[in-house]
Amino acid sequence: MANPQAFRKLDKLPIVGFGDFCHQEKIKINAKFGIDPAAPLTYGLETLYNNNAMMEFLQVLCSALPARERVWFACLACRDMLPKGAPKTAVLQAAEAWVYKPNIRTRNAVEQALKDADGDDPTVMAGDAAFHGIVPGLEDEVKSPPNACAAMAFGAVLQSLYARSSETAQKEKWQLLAARGLNIASGGSGAI
Repeated sequence: MANPQAFRKLDKLPIVGFGDFCHQEKIKINAKFGIDPAAPLTYGLETLYNNNAMMEFLQVLCSALPARERVWFACLACRDMLPKGAPKTAVLQAAEAWVYKPNIRTRNAVEQALKDADGDDPTVMAGDAAFHGIVPGLEDEVKSPPNACAAMAFGAVLQSLYARSSETAQKEKWQLLAARGLNIASGGSGAI
């Protein structure tokens, strides 16, 4: 269970109302959670977390993180899917390089790694997130739809969540992903 204080210093997230944010990002949240649309984004995330709304929480978080942080979140989730002791895939290496230096050279390397990737490479969604990441200075170069990076990161995180076969393992993974994402949102590295 995430520490309640984890929702207080999410400095990487925009300071906006939950309803406005979800409307802008085209995220539909069930009214059963009772989140006031005018409530801060962080309150909405905390409410989703406390209601064990895994998919909604992860979708909002992946959309709210800045591009580099959301790709990093996706990379960490994809690392979890690799067999224990296996080296990072070329796609994952390229995506992580993009996180450290998001520029055309690293984006081109991600594109090439994606073209060369195996069809069953579990790290492809992290590479797709990096390829579609729009960061300051690359707005004119990257012609991706505005929500593409967030959608790919969300897909990578969900893939990691549901890669576990048992319900108990999925619940443990959900707690890890939530803690990791909140750590990244607060400016951390996601090391949990």
